[in-house]
Amino acid sequence: SSPVIVSLFINVSVTRVSLKRAKQLYHTTGFLDLFLALLPVQRLAAGQSPFGAHPESSEQRHFDIYREGKQIGTHTISRRSLDNRLVVEARTRISIKLLGIELYRFRYDTREVWDGDGLLQLVASVDDDGEQISFEGQRTGDRFVWSDGRTESSHAMPVYPTNHWNAGVLGQNAVLNTLTGKINNVTIMDEGRETLDYAGSSQPASRYRYDGELQLVSWYDSQGRWLAMRFTTDDGSTIEYRCRNCTGQDA
Repeated sequence: SSPVIVSLFINVSVTRVSLKRAKQLYHTTGFLDLFLALLPVQRLAAGQSPFGAHPESSEQRHFDIYREGKQIGTHTISRRSLDNRLVVEARTRISIKLLGIELYRFRYDTREVWDGDGLLQLVASVDDDGEQISFEGQRTGDRFVWSDGRTESSHAMPVYPTNHWNAGVLGQNAVLNTLTGKINNVTIMDEGRETLDYAGSSQPASRYRYDGELQLVSWYDSQGRWLAMRFTTDDGSTIEYRCRNCTGQDA
């Protein structure tokens, strides 16, 4: 067989393993809830919304996903106000192809509903190349309760899913992993301000390092909006999430 074809198949095999680990790492973190009083980011001005000056408006944030500098997928965060609640939906699509044939795919969808007391509802669905998991959760009193149809779990509020959009997670030491439906313990450290170069421009950003049951670096602007993320997989590959339409919005 051709050495080129063999090399391509080896690379795809490594990519597949790396992506599984990448998703495990990414989805063990969590941006800002509807009321900014819960937000630990000291640089945020009072009354600022993580999606701009008008909390009642709808908005989408688009992220490109890269492995070793090559785009492999997209991630989208959408939010809208509904009956005095904040509805946030996250969608991830990853596809690896060889000679036009899809060898690996990943589909991820979540829907969060937030009110003044924090996370109210959560629905998560994952299709990891045919391996599927889904669960639903609801706040009950001072706890958040969720089930995959077989096992019921709960955790004291506040609870932050691993979707990064809510910068309130930066003050937490545990997050709800939306890939596995389990709570993960984390340590999140503020490493200060720096300039983030992406999307053809430079952006001031605050850098946060996650440690514990995941290890990654994530960036937010001064208003608590998630800008980018980077981590390394077990095989040494670098995975990056870069916001495509977030430039020029920092203050």
